[in-house]
Amino acid sequence: ILQSANVLRRAAKKGDRLDCVVVGHLRPEKDPATLWRALEHIPQGLPISIRHIGAAMQPSLEREAKAAGRRDPRYRWTGPTNHGLARNLGMLGPDYPGYFDVGDAAGLAGRLVELCGNRRTLAALEMACRKRMPLMRPAREAQALRRLVDSLLAQGGS
Repeated sequence: ILQSANVLRRAAKKGDRLDCVVVGHLRPEKDPATLWRALEHIPQGLPISIRHIGAAMQPSLEREAKAAGRRDPRYRWTGPTNHGLARNLGMLGPDYPGYFDVGDAAGLAGRLVELCGNRRTLAALEMACRKRMPLMRPAREAQALRRLVDSLLAQGGS
């Protein structure tokens, strides 16, 4: 059952800068080092900003995040935030065109560079997210939960 979320109003965009938000706690399973290494592959002149949201689950990862921000002002780790501010479309599905291989810093950097210079690619990512939006509607989640509860009650009665 996919968790639902009401659609948020889109924030106004300023200029041509690509504003990226990475949502995930700093922990080995999330591999934040891939993002930090990717920054080294992105040309300094590109208008890109990366905000990383999530609690540091290990002191060493907090130190690395802060060091990454000192090395590259385009990256900013802001620590934990409340769920309402951090939510994204999530559950992007297997056909999402923005994926890169786990641990592939150069691949991530390539995707970000491509997004900076190619509005068509950015539009494809937005369209892929829009297609998945109906899966996250509150009514759909409620219906799926009712079906699950009904099936569990039916099994318990036999």
